[in-house]
Amino acid sequence: MRKSRGKLLLILIVLALLSNIITLHSILNADFLKQIYGEIPKWFRIYESIDLLLGIVAVIGIWFWKSWAVFILRIHNYFLLSCLFCS
Repeated sequence: MRKSRGKLLLILIVLALLSNIITLHSILNADFLKQIYGEIPKWFRIYESIDLLLGIVAVIGIWFWKSWAVFILRIHNYFLLSCLFCS
C-alpha cells in the first residue's frame, strides 16, 4: 500500500524548505543579517549552519516517511526557539 501525503504535510514540507533557503541566504550573506540586526556574534554562523543541517535532514526524512525525522524536526524547532532567547 502506498502512503499519500496530506495537504497539510505538503504545506509543512514546503514551508520548511523555504525556511532552509532563507537560512542558507543569511549564512552566505553576512551583510544581510547586519542590515537587519546590527552587530552579530561570531558564533552565530556556526549556530545557523547547525540549524540549516537539522532542517534539511528533517525535511528529507519527512519526505521519505521516516519516524526519526519528526524528532529531528522537533530538535530543529527547539534550536530556533533557543536562538530567540540568546541575546
